[in-house]
Amino acid sequence: MATQPDQPFVPPRAPSQQAWDAMSPGERQRVVDTLPNSVTEAELPTAAAKRALADARRALADAERARAEAERARAETEQALREAQARIAELERRLGEDAD
Repeated sequence: MATQPDQPFVPPRAPSQQAWDAMSPGERQRVVDTLPNSVTEAELPTAAAKRALADARRALADAERARAEAERARAETEQALREAQARIAELERRLGEDAD
């Protein structure tokens, strides 16, 4: 069974047991006739492709964790900045009061 160049190989799926049991012998034969006699090596996922997919998924998870950590660090930095600004405003207010 040849795969179209622009479409990935999707292996055929058997009907459910319930559907199979409900089929006539002729219907069952038509289903069997649609199955490929063989699948070429090129149509099967390779070990390298599986490793590449696993690596890509790990990289995505690592990037998501890094982004979450960066967002936490940014939030902590913004909080520290707000606290410093509030402290400066308080000190300036006190200095203004002392000058009077």
